[in-house]
Amino acid sequence: MGRTCPRILASQCRRNAMAKKFRPLPTAPPYAKAALFEYVDHLERLITGSLTASGVKLADVEKENLEYALKTLRPAVDLLAERFFEPIRATEPWVSDAGYYALLEVMYGTNFASSHAIIRDTVKSFVQRSQVKTARDRWATLSASEIERRRAAVREAMKARGAKRARSLEYARLIRPDVLKRLGLPEDSTSPSASTIKSDVRAILKEATGESDNA
Repeated sequence: MGRTCPRILASQCRRNAMAKKFRPLPTAPPYAKAALFEYVDHLERLITGSLTASGVKLADVEKENLEYALKTLRPAVDLLAERFFEPIRATEPWVSDAGYYALLEVMYGTNFASSHAIIRDTVKSFVQRSQVKTARDRWATLSASEIERRRAAVREAMKARGAKRARSLEYARLIRPDVLKRLGLPEDSTSPSASTIKSDVRAILKEATGESDNA
């Protein structure tokens, strides 16, 4: 039997996903795994295109979210495959295929819904509330010593960068790798973010110059 192109397999899954009476099944077609990873490839291309297209104007937070999605999407799918779907393939391959198929349907469903604005406003409101709560909880538990340790790293990074300093997100991104290094954090660490470093820079410059923090 000839090998079917993953793109065709993904299309077959997509048509199944759009069936009016679809419901998860205990078994799934054997092409589910190939279709899932074809769809991951498709999403990565979409995200990369949004980040690199000259005609797409993204806010800083949108760009950060897309970069985060691009960095985490495939590792998350790989983890589910390696830890849950593949270990049972030798004994129950139909259950393994069902896992890939179910994950594919979740990804299709959320993508379709958000692209047609069915859940976009609700999700946006939820995310905003969650971000505010997370920030509030984080700030409440963050000790003064931790803040000062981070700010000291920012000060040293600013000195190492030279006299040309700015209260901008672009400047914060420039010094962020040095800040992470001074804090002993890996390069792919998500915290402190560029926005947090920007706030530290503004506070440091305001403290040093006594200027109004209007930038």
